[in-house]
Amino acid sequence: PDAVIEKHGADVLRLWVASSDYTDDIRLNQEILTRTAEAYRKVRNTARFLLSNLFDFDPAANALAPEALEPVDRLLVARAALLVAECRKAYDRFEFHTVARRLREFATTDLSSLWCDVRKDALFVLGKDDPARRSAQTAAYRLAEALALLLHPICPFTAEEIWEALPGHERDTPALSTWDDLRLATLSDEAHAAWGRLLDVRAAFVSALEPLRRDGVVGTSAQARAEVERNAALEADLAATGLDEARFAELLIVPEVVFTPPAGSTTLPVVSAHAAEGTKCPRCWQVRRDGDASGLCARCQRILAAAAA
Repeated sequence: PDAVIEKHGADVLRLWVASSDYTDDIRLNQEILTRTAEAYRKVRNTARFLLSNLFDFDPAANALAPEALEPVDRLLVARAALLVAECRKAYDRFEFHTVARRLREFATTDLSSLWCDVRKDALFVLGKDDPARRSAQTAAYRLAEALALLLHPICPFTAEEIWEALPGHERDTPALSTWDDLRLATLSDEAHAAWGRLLDVRAAFVSALEPLRRDGVVGTSAQARAEVERNAALEADLAATGLDEARFAELLIVPEVVFTPPAGSTTLPVVSAHAAEGTKCPRCWQVRRDGDASGLCARCQRILAAAAA
């Protein structure tokens, strides 16, 4: 144990113990420890991203009510609520390996690959007190709280570090809080199902975008335009999730979505990717058609003008 702690840290050793299914043979070698350390770093780095965007956030003054969150923020907070419920049951059954696996999956898939990627624009580009930015910060705050409390029985050092870095918890400890203290939004089963289908559309767009990236036509999705068939199923899912055209474009991480007439598909709409037209904004890095002489897009012009007022 001393050798493992010296190389990887005590919480990595604890995470390996928690990740081991004690109903089967316990396996340990350097490869397993390396994979465990990578899983630990993924959770830790995801928490660091959440915390790094709370530098000007006061939960007492800036936090929004769960029902006031932006749709994608409410989705992730609702998924965190499902994660908490699942992990509580796993802890009650002493299935620590289930908790460790689900925390890793949530940090990797739900947060790093989805929410953090989608909401970077709102966190980095919008004005300080823009409601959409405060919504993203509220979600980051709630998600970091949930991660810390779920991680605390397994990796107490890391959980304490996350908790102490949260605004309002500087002199507090997760050991004095419970999962019942979390304020997490919820969604209906129908809304979760609608989100699942929209994320399938997002995955289809990412697949359509890849050849353009590979051929050097675009660098990122911020330089692309999505064309999506607007069939009845898509209309219903957009309404169920509260996504308008701008929020749907944000979900795809593109400056523009062009809806095409229905082509007869009844489930997943037809999706294609194209290079966006216009100039690359030097502030938000999106290719837009409304840039000024310097290339600054109309949205960034409004944000900077409001900040200077």
